[in-house]
Amino acid sequence: VFTLNVRRPSGSPDTFAVTGVPDPDQVTYPGAVDFLIEDTATAYVWADVVLARAGATTLAEIAAIGRPAVLIPLPTAANDHQTKNAEALAAAGAVVVVPQSECSAERLGVVLRELMGDEARRETMARASRSLGRPGAARDVADALVGLGSAKGAL
Repeated sequence: VFTLNVRRPSGSPDTFAVTGVPDPDQVTYPGAVDFLIEDTATAYVWADVVLARAGATTLAEIAAIGRPAVLIPLPTAANDHQTKNAEALAAAGAVVVVPQSECSAERLGVVLRELMGDEARRETMARASRSLGRPGAARDVADALVGLGSAKGAL
């Protein structure tokens, strides 16, 4: 048995009116709802399991912190790239992918119960996630650009 605590960014004040998703202020569950999570690193560290879409930035953050995740790729993203992103992390053992077409409260409940009941699996997934992370990627790209500029005499 585990207690589910949720920390969820709301997107924007208009999200609920536009999407028809229940306003989290009207839904009862333990946790916090933030308009915007400014310190994502702390939010990811707080999480035992991350439940998210599969955009590149989100996956880079999850891997940099090294968290297991359940991903629900947005199928309408350009060229279905979120599914491809998610499948790459799933192949490495870092995430569980639940296609949006198969996503329901019941299915997520099963997946989350399995993960929360298996600490060894979460730890294995976290190691796999961390192995894919590049926490210094921005610095590496900046260094490469400076080196390229210096080599061409631009700097």
